[in-house]
Amino acid sequence: MFVVVHSAPFVVFLLPGVGQLCGPLGKLHKGLSHLNLAHTGITAKGVNTLAHALSLNRSMPSNLTYLNLSDNVFKDDINNLYNYLAQPNSLVHLDLSGTECALETVFGALLRGCTQKLEVLNLSRNVYSSKKSKEVLVPPSFKTFFSSTVALRHLNMANVRMPMEALKAMLLGLACNEILTEVWLDLSCNDLKTQGALVLESCLPGIRCLYSLDISENNFDQDLANIVAAVGKNQSIKRLSIGRNFTNMKTKHITRVMEAVVQLIQEKDSSLEYLSLADSKLRGELCLVINALGSNQCLTSIDITGNYMGLNGAKTLAKALQINSKLKSILWDRNSTPAQGFQDIAYALEKNFTLRYMPCPVVDITLAMKIAPDRTEAAWKKISELLHRNVSPKKHSNSQAFRLQQGFLLSSTQQMVDRWMLHLQDVIRTAQASSSEDVTCDEEVLKAEGYLKDASSAKQLLTRLHDVVLQQEEAGNPIEIKLQGCVDELEKTVNAYLKGTASNMLKCIEDQCPTIMSDEKVRKEIEDICRSRQHFPQEVLQRAIQDQAGTDILNRISEINLTIAAHVSDRIVDEVIESLPRSHRDLVEKLNRQRSSTPDVLRSGLRPDSHSGDTHCDQDSVSESSDSPLATPKLPIKRKSINCRKLRPQSVVDSVEGIAADDIPDLLPKGSESKLQ
Repeated sequence: MFVVVHSAPFVVFLLPGVGQLCGPLGKLHKGLSHLNLAHTGITAKGVNTLAHALSLNRSMPSNLTYLNLSDNVFKDDINNLYNYLAQPNSLVHLDLSGTECALETVFGALLRGCTQKLEVLNLSRNVYSSKKSKEVLVPPSFKTFFSSTVALRHLNMANVRMPMEALKAMLLGLACNEILTEVWLDLSCNDLKTQGALVLESCLPGIRCLYSLDISENNFDQDLANIVAAVGKNQSIKRLSIGRNFTNMKTKHITRVMEAVVQLIQEKDSSLEYLSLADSKLRGELCLVINALGSNQCLTSIDITGNYMGLNGAKTLAKALQINSKLKSILWDRNSTPAQGFQDIAYALEKNFTLRYMPCPVVDITLAMKIAPDRTEAAWKKISELLHRNVSPKKHSNSQAFRLQQGFLLSSTQQMVDRWMLHLQDVIRTAQASSSEDVTCDEEVLKAEGYLKDASSAKQLLTRLHDVVLQQEEAGNPIEIKLQGCVDELEKTVNAYLKGTASNMLKCIEDQCPTIMSDEKVRKEIEDICRSRQHFPQEVLQRAIQDQAGTDILNRISEINLTIAAHVSDRIVDEVIESLPRSHRDLVEKLNRQRSSTPDVLRSGLRPDSHSGDTHCDQDSVSESSDSPLATPKLPIKRKSINCRKLRPQSVVDSVEGIAADDIPDLLPKGSESKLQ
């Protein structure tokens, strides 16, 4: 039985209504399973009467699973409700939000009666303590509840102005709980500030039951960067919301936080799947995160609503979407996106086959329609068509996947390799011109030439690995062949099953109606009916196995091939980055030793042409501490991790001064704009 009291008339006749309701509640034979009294204006007296009736009914503790008393102000004088919650019960969903009850009192009752089955607990918009004393005492029951509850999934503690001692006790309690999994924790609007940030930073890495964390609107400053780093140390957190924390933050601190977010989503073993930066008004600073989405391999959903990123942000997002192969959902309304931005997104989605959900940005489209209605309408229509295409099952080509990864190689790492190759070539030419008879020097030259050859090949290694996959597919993809075999085998099995079922039905008819079935004409007609209806169409199996399940399997295989190729290629490039400077250093040392043992008259012959050094090494790249033109270049030779090298280079918009939005080249090629119109 369900009782839902959620309408205006019950507010008018409040006390008589509750009094009349409580009498029958205490006598219901089977009790209630669902009781919703939200927004009814029920007072503390009414709640006590109701809770007393629930306690009198012996069936209530075992049957009532849903209790919602939200948005009814009754403060602390609700001892009967606490007594009901303190006895063993079957509540799965409890909502006391907006009731102004004291949390320090609630958890004493919850600990005694609600630790076994309670899954959803909403205590938002309440107060922690009704006492006006500045000294905060956290009762042991507060921490003990979180360490002993076994079924909790959703915990809403938003806007309760929780003191730091209580926050720490709650987080430590969750950290001690080894039974809970996938807990959604909402701590938004708590004004935690710096002290709360320190508590979160120290406790978050140890809470292994957290699945979702919402810390929006907490007035964090630069400490938010440390919280983001702490989230990166917790592999169980899949969802993170940090929006509305940047209103009073300085620009330099915002940049630091954005860099921490970029680092989080670029970590090789990052487990984060959802990120919300909604309503943060980040404007151009958001481009740091959007730029990193191009090489993102963890996020599947992102919410960047309400950041006013404008045309520059739309262009950056479009560029990221062209090479992103992981995102499935984007929310991006209220970003001041003009018609040109929608056109860029539409063009980018032509090359993106994974994005499936992008709700219509109503506010931005409304504004864009006032200025350029035709262009905006055509662009959004194109976006909708492409999203529909992505939702429909379709196998992605390996060419698409490898093309996405190709963009990672055109980065500062490849530029570093090219510069080292030039420096090493200079030294090799100098060594070859020295006319030395030193065998070891000749061996070093040969080895250096080998490194140069390998470095040149490493730049095309990903393409070669792509060709390996294509050649194997041209020879016949064994997975597709196996899937077709599964379709054929399953068709035989289904038809055999249907045939056996029809045969058993005929036998049942013969047993139940033997006289009618003795007529051969009737019997033959019934057999023909069964035979004509028992065929299972192969197209259904084809669509279910090959077009749907097979598509997901093959797409996942393509992703694995891409991952293997990318990591192997990156490892080779790592080795190239280490080998080139090492070979350069060895050759320089040998040539310097050779110069030191050469007469001054002949020493000038060992110097390379002056213009060659000027061509390839400027004053910033060559050490001037030595008179030798062969001195080691001042280049960063520390090996970069795969993760760091996958960071996409910053857009010229962010790195070059004096460039306005009008100077940014459009993504749309000539003629594409007219197609969208």
